[in-house]
Parts: sequence; structure tokens; C-alpha cells
Amino acid sequence: MKELNLTQGSVPKVLLQFAVPFLIANVLQALYGGADLFVVGQYDDSASVAAVAIGSQVMQTITGIILGITTGTTVLIAIAIGAKDDRKVAFTIGSSVWLFSIVGVLLTLVMLAFHGQITELMHTPAEAMADTKNYILVCSAGILFIIGYNVVCGILRGLGDSKTPLYFVGLACVINIMLDFILVGYFHWGATGAAIATVTAQGVSFGIALWFLYRHGFHFDFSRKDIRLNRNLSKKIMVLGAPIALQDALINVSFLIITVIVNQMGVIASASLGVVEKIIVFAMLPPMAISPAVATNFHDRYQEDVDLMKQIGLQCYRTSLNWARFLTDYENVVVDEEYAAYFEKMIDACRAAGVEPMICLEHYELPGELFTKYGGWGSKHVVDLFVRYAEAAFQRFGSKVRYWFAFNEPVVVQTRVYLDSERWPFEQNSQKWMDWNYNKALATNRVMKLFKEGGYRQPGGKFGTIINVEMAYPRSNSAYDREAAEMYDLFYNKVFLDPAIKGAFQPGFFDLLESHGIHVDATPEELKDIKENTMDWVGLNLYHPNRVKGRTTAVNPKAPFHPNFYYEEWDMPGRRMNPFRGWEIGPEIMYDMGIRMRDEYGNMPWFISESGMGVENEQRYRDESGIIQDDYRIDFIKEHLDCAIRAAKEGCNCQGYMLWAFTDNVSPRNAFKNRYGLVEIDLEHNRDRHLKKSAFFYKQTIEQQSFDLEDDSAEYR
Repeated sequence: MKELNLTQGSVPKVLLQFAVPFLIANVLQALYGGADLFVVGQYDDSASVAAVAIGSQVMQTITGIILGITTGTTVLIAIAIGAKDDRKVAFTIGSSVWLFSIVGVLLTLVMLAFHGQITELMHTPAEAMADTKNYILVCSAGILFIIGYNVVCGILRGLGDSKTPLYFVGLACVINIMLDFILVGYFHWGATGAAIATVTAQGVSFGIALWFLYRHGFHFDFSRKDIRLNRNLSKKIMVLGAPIALQDALINVSFLIITVIVNQMGVIASASLGVVEKIIVFAMLPPMAISPAVATNFHDRYQEDVDLMKQIGLQCYRTSLNWARFLTDYENVVVDEEYAAYFEKMIDACRAAGVEPMICLEHYELPGELFTKYGGWGSKHVVDLFVRYAEAAFQRFGSKVRYWFAFNEPVVVQTRVYLDSERWPFEQNSQKWMDWNYNKALATNRVMKLFKEGGYRQPGGKFGTIINVEMAYPRSNSAYDREAAEMYDLFYNKVFLDPAIKGAFQPGFFDLLESHGIHVDATPEELKDIKENTMDWVGLNLYHPNRVKGRTTAVNPKAPFHPNFYYEEWDMPGRRMNPFRGWEIGPEIMYDMGIRMRDEYGNMPWFISESGMGVENEQRYRDESGIIQDDYRIDFIKEHLDCAIRAAKEGCNCQGYMLWAFTDNVSPRNAFKNRYGLVEIDLEHNRDRHLKKSAFFYKQTIEQQSFDLEDDSAEYR
């Protein structure tokens, strides 16, 4: 089988190569569902049409849920493929076979036992009652075929093959339509004949899919021994697939509710609704096939976004080059010329609009190949490769970019992966966590060395890094609580702040780690590079305060080391919260960090690189003119700017305030759930861009260099 590499080449081309066959397959699947209605309508009465409409809606709900859950299989396989972990791919496939076999058997038994009651719950018109029961009964007997087909297709799509499932569904479509005409048109079996045609078509398609896998196999070893139920993998499949399954379920349940209501109006109304619902399904197919994969679609619409930046008056725009896409060969530093040309055009567009591009070299974009081969940032060799990648970037874009950054939030990935085990590969390993921390700090300062010594600094140019500082406040002024806050600060903030700004880790830090069995493999040469190549400036991402207290409970002696050995989180009573993100709103972090940069870090230049407020379901705040009235975001910005300005007036060297984000953006955890942007991304209308009220406020603030703070009637300039 031909597998499509989704990590290389032109983004639009790769997207279309994968999405178009997926779209056509969905069209065909909807087509043979609609064919049942058409043929029954030609050869039978309204009662039969209503039966097919009601029964197919019930079965579509089940199919949608199954398809959603199988997405979990697709995602896990794709992750393992990207990491080149063939064993994980095999285990995922084997576990999926078992998991969905169990689900299929249980679901079949439930549907066979309760098909009559379900038909009655749908308030099926009396004239269509018998035909609807028969339709659901026959289709229920074929649930295993439905599940099997979707599992096989989910596996193939996870392997990057979206074309082969298209052939399977095409065959099923032909068989279904042919049998419809034979069983309904010739034998006059009505709704029952349509159900038999559908189940038979799905069964044949599933059988051929299995034969295809047996004949062609995989590019990796896979045997019967791999077909076993793995609890952890099954859980991950369900967790990943559940949101999509729930989404499809809610959509289909809404159709079911409408069907129940209309069914009470009689058989003609019920039949008519069935036809309309099929038309709606067709209308939904293009966005279903493509929209989940395009995020904000900045790649194709950057000029539109740049025009909006210019309209608002933005002076800078920060984005990432993306190590994984910029190079096709990470060892030999071979540039992907097509991608580099695109990126250069984007830079040129920003500069033409008077917007200064600020380029980050790594924003969670470690190439999967380097993770699989070397263990990612746990390897000193990866540090060397990163420096070589930076050199290629400087050579390619150095004449057009003045502001460069090594990392965005270098502490995050290893914290989520190896410390908290929240993300793949779900391994708790405190040693790897600290290896990544140290090597990222080393890589930052070594790229700074290259920037200085290689002559890549333009007039006024700067190199730095972006650190997400989590300001830690003690519960009380007791030594016990203050020490807890200091330790939190040490492990999450100073681990990157100190080497980047001071050129050294905090004295005694390595000894402290050794006491917990964690060794830092630091050589004198490396520490010298860190000391002599501190940053020109730093960007600080400041979102919310963290509050901690000294531990009041014992730590499990068998547990691997975690910084919470020294602290417990503390929920301060009465704190102001953003309920959508679960973060405290605490503008004082701006002032406190500014004073800290002044007093503790030599008052070096810095700027607020991210600050923002994510809010769910923002469309509810849309006014009659179509503009989202996000006054809460405006208040958030004002309060935080107020505190930053107070710190600046007291001598801190803060050089700017940047909001996260310019447009609504995708989160690794929550997709588009929480909106942060000045500019709305309208998912319901082709991802069109619309300025929010906050964008107009931002524009006014930039133009006037002032804003009013209503709380105390003060004006800041």
C-alpha cells in the first residue's frame, strides 16, 4: 500500500492529497444512503420511505459514534508512524481489533434486543412501524460489518493512506445501488430490501478490506501475536476518539429529536424530512473532510492576516520557522526549498506592511525523527543539530529578520511528557526531564554564540529566548511557605531564566538534583559557553499567578522525584478566575516580574511576549453588526498594561507588550475551544477573519499611546 508522508512537502498539496479522497469517500457513503431513499421512493409508498428515513437516521447515529471513536486509532497510529515506532503501530492495530470487536458484539446484542422499543421511542407513524422495525433489525445484524469497515479505514488513514478506503466505499456504493434496484425494484421488498442491500454492501466491502490487508500487509512486522487487548492503548483510543464521537452524536441526536417531532405529523412529513436530512448530510461533507486539518489556515491566508495587522497597527509579529518543516535532512541540513520560499514570502509581506517579523526557531517543533533516533533533547547531538539548523536559518533569512529567539516556552514539553506524563509517550522519567531542561538551556546560549560570532546580527538586531514565567506566590510570609515558592521558582522559572540572563544555573542547583538521584551531565566547556553567551533580551509569557504552600502531606517514598516534593498548590480563597481556562486573573504579575527583572536580573531589556485571556463560545457576545463585544478582554489588557506601566515608571526595562494572540488559535489540548484573538476565526464560515472589539481598542491604544483605566480615572501614556 502507498502511504502518504504528511510531514513533508507543500502543506496545501499534502492536505488535499489526503483530504480529497476522504471527502469523496464520505460523498459516496452518503450517496448510497440516499440511494436507498430514492429507490424505495420510486417503487414503494410513503410509509416505506419514512421507514428508511427513520431507520437510517438511527443507524447513522451509531455509525457516527463508531467513526468518531475509530479516529482515536487513526491518531495513535499516525503518532507512532511519525515517531517511527513500528512496534507501537502494531500494538495499536492489534488492540483496536480487540476493542472494536468487543464493542461490536455488545452493540449488536443491544440493538437486536431493543430495536422494537427504539422504533417506538422515535414516535414512528403507525403505517411505517413494521417496516421501520424490520429495517433497524436487519441493519443491527450488520453492525459488525459497519464497525469492521470503519476500523480498517481508520488504520489505513493512520498510515497515511486515504485512497484505498475510497475504493472500498466505492465498491460498496455500487453493490448497494444494484441491490436496491433488485431487492426493492424487482422483488418489491421495500424498506427491508433496502436494509439488506446496505448490510450486504457493507459486508462485502469489509471482506475485501480484510483481504487487502492480508495480501498487501504492512511495511512493518505484524502477526497474530500483536492482536491482543492492551488496556492503556484502548483507553487512549477511547479518550482521543470520544470528543469527535460526542460531536457526531450530538449532531445526530439533534436530527433524531427533529425526526421524533416530525414523525408525530404523519408519514408524509416523516418521509419528506428524511429526504431533507440527506441533503443536509451532503452539504456538511466538505467541511467535515477538510476543516479539522486546516486550523487557522495561516499558510494560505497570511496576506489577509498581514493586512489586518497593518490595519490594527501592529509593530511586530512573532511566529516560528518550524524546524521539522524547514529541513528535509536534519543531519546534513538540507533545506526544503518550497517551504523556505513560502516562509520568505510571508516575511516579505510583513515587512512591506511595516510589521517587524520576530522569528522563533523552536515552538514545540522537535522533528519526530530526532525524537525516535536520539531521544530528542535528551541528546547532546540534537543540541549540535539545532545549532546547525539555526545557522541555516540565519543564512537564509538573516538579511530580512532582526529579531530571533531560540525557543518558545522551553520548559513545557518535557514537563508535560516526562515529569507529569500527560502526553505521549506517557513516560514518567525525572532524569530525562532534567536532561531536556539542561540541553535546551545549552542550545539557547550556543545559538547565541553563533549569532554573535557568525556576523548575523543586523543593526539593531537581537537574539533571545521566550520563557513562560510562572510567578509563584507563597500562601503566607512564613519561612516554610516562602521556601516552597522559592523551590517552585527554581524548578520552573530559574532553570531557564538564570542561564539565559546570568550565564549560570543557581549555585547548588546541580547538587540539589544529585540528592534526588538526578545527574546533570555538564562539562566545563558547556558551562563556559553558557556563561559567555547570555541573551540580548528575553520575552516573558505572563498569564497567571501560581500560589503554593509548604507541604502538609507526605510524599510517597516510591514515587519518582517531582518538584512538588517541596510544595503543594494552594487555592487562595476569593481569587478572581477565568472559568474557561481555569486560571487566576492576577495583573500584579506584570508589576512584580518587572521589579524582579530590575533588581534580580540586572535590569536587562525584556518584553511581555504573551499575555491573554481565553474565552469559550465567544460568538454569544456578537452584536447586531457582527462584531464580538469582548469587553472582558479589553479590561484584561488594561489591567495588565497598568501594572506593566507602573513597573516601567519605577525603572524596569520593559520594552513592549504583546498579546496572545493576534488571531484565534489552536491549542494542543483544546483546539479552538478557548478563543484568545483580537481577530475572530469564524469556523462556521470558511474561517473568515473578523475584528473583535478588542482589536479596535488595541488599534486606538497603539495610535494614541494611551488608554483610560476606568477604575481610577487615570490615563496612561
